[in-house]
Amino acid sequence: MTSLALALKATAMGLAVAIPAIFFYNHLIRKVDVILAKWEILERRKVRLRRFDTINVVPFIDIMLVILVIVLTTASFIQLGIIELKLPTADGRV
Repeated sequence: MTSLALALKATAMGLAVAIPAIFFYNHLIRKVDVILAKWEILERRKVRLRRFDTINVVPFIDIMLVILVIVLTTASFIQLGIIELKLPTADGRV
């Protein structure tokens, strides 16, 4: 074989390897871009959902304080005799 034939054969072999490699590389790059785009969408959703993933205890504390005030004032009114409380009696039989 002449040197020109060897050079053409080597070029053909190189192209036979390089062209499918480029197609495969472009295919993988597109897949990675799609995965990254989906990931960014999920991250944006996560940021939006992150605001609501904790329990807000402020309303619970407000309600408990109101109930505490009501119980304490009612108990003090009962002790002072302002509110008459008639409890039922039991005779001790079961």
